[in-house]
Amino acid sequence: MKKHWIYLLLLAGLLTNYSCDNNSNTTANKNEDFSESMEMTQKKIYFQIPTPMELLMFVKDDHIKFNKSLTHSIEKANQYVSRKSKALNMGIYSCDLAYSTVFNQNQETVKLFAAVKNMAEQLGLTEGFDPSILERIENNINNSDSLLVITKQSYNKSINFLQANGQLNILPYIMYGGWLESVYITCNSLDNFPKEGVLAERITDQAILAENLIEFFENIKKDDKGADKIINNLNSILSIYGTESQLNKDSFLELKSKIEPLRNEITK
Repeated sequence: MKKHWIYLLLLAGLLTNYSCDNNSNTTANKNEDFSESMEMTQKKIYFQIPTPMELLMFVKDDHIKFNKSLTHSIEKANQYVSRKSKALNMGIYSCDLAYSTVFNQNQETVKLFAAVKNMAEQLGLTEGFDPSILERIENNINNSDSLLVITKQSYNKSINFLQANGQLNILPYIMYGGWLESVYITCNSLDNFPKEGVLAERITDQAILAENLIEFFENIKKDDKGADKIINNLNSILSIYGTESQLNKDSFLELKSKIEPLRNEITK
């Protein structure tokens, strides 16, 4: 069981903070440390990739109960064939993993862990984790603050692995799947948009995160024909927020109705 939690923490690290510092030397040094930056284009773009666990923690803090029906069916985990579909669904399952972990659903966590780990192995991601990270997690298994730092570092190491093996273009798909699932779970955990409070602020913040994801996909669309479709999906979501990036009762319900088919298109 201890090993399960170690890998869970590493895989959850795939959905932590990330920033890009872009310039013209995209392939100058495959061993460069990407913990602070990633080089992709000639202009500098800084953006933060969403962290599903953070949003779901605010859902729990709002005294909302865990709803298993909102998670993706584990039975479908082996049906995805293409790398993109695997990456998208790995993001979704990783978010579900975070959801079950935040809400202390241990049995669900173990099942979802198996699904995420399997998909990560198929995508070649687990090879990017340094054995020293496993040892550090074992030594800090009861220290939440240390584990947060370690998992972020494990994420950075996986970025290096993806870069070194020419797989960097799958990362936006993992992030998009995770972000989409976190918004889907949050919206469907609420009947109406909360008028005030931290959760209302965090749901509003999703507009900024959607913009950041668009920037991420803009950086790969030259070599990835599928990127434009997701950019269009994200722009359709942004249109709900309006020019001032705000939500009200009606626009929240519209967001809720628009997120679901986008999510279901991935999980079908």
